[in-house]
Amino acid sequence: MEQQEVAASSSLNTMHLSIDKEGLLRVGGRLQQSTLSYQTMHQMVLLSNHYYTKLFVSAEHIRLHHAGPQLLMASLREKNWIP
Repeated sequence: MEQQEVAASSSLNTMHLSIDKEGLLRVGGRLQQSTLSYQTMHQMVLLSNHYYTKLFVSAEHIRLHHAGPQLLMASLREKNWIP
């Protein structure tokens, strides 16, 4: 697989990205020093315009009994990062 760099204009450029052992793109940063779980410290990056992301957000919204935007975003950001 050919390695690609993040564009300088991308919002992901400053997020200290890495690829985990399963090939998932994850964010890094200051949470590395915490006692949180690996998935919480290094959220999986989901593309905002991808079909899977839209399904995932919709399912989470339903799972939270049609929660408002703040609760929904807080729940999504526990293990995922959607730029």
